[in-house]
Amino acid sequence: MQTPNEKAEVILIVIKRLLKWLFLAVLVAALILGALLLIVWGHGYITHDLPKSNIHVEVRSDSPVCRDKDFPIFVYVENNSSKTVEYISISPVARVPGHSTNYADFGSNIGTDRILAPGQNMKICYQLPLKSNAPADRELAAYEWSASWFSVRFAD
Repeated sequence: MQTPNEKAEVILIVIKRLLKWLFLAVLVAALILGALLLIVWGHGYITHDLPKSNIHVEVRSDSPVCRDKDFPIFVYVENNSSKTVEYISISPVARVPGHSTNYADFGSNIGTDRILAPGQNMKICYQLPLKSNAPADRELAAYEWSASWFSVRFAD
């Protein structure tokens, strides 16, 4: 017959072994989850983020290409990636020179489904709306235009 001390010692040994195996199981699960997350992130980076970094986008008003005062905003997209661009959406910014307020209307995003193979580019002249609080005495071409961000969808 075991003494109470011996029983407590046996129970303690069993608990330690269970905790050790539980810790190892959690560690293995965490490593597997980490590897899966790394694979998913790596796939997204290689298939989308890396090619997107090779897309060049310009929005400006000082281009000699856009001479029509009704369509003075020049938009240029160049696909320097290895993938074909299927759709691109650009968010323009219109600022008074020397100021930070964006007067481009929230609905002025530029979206085009023009397909651009690797190495191709497109040039388009736009008329973009301004917010209602934009200075009334300024023409569209008098603003500093740029692109704040763009999103792209690549062909599979």
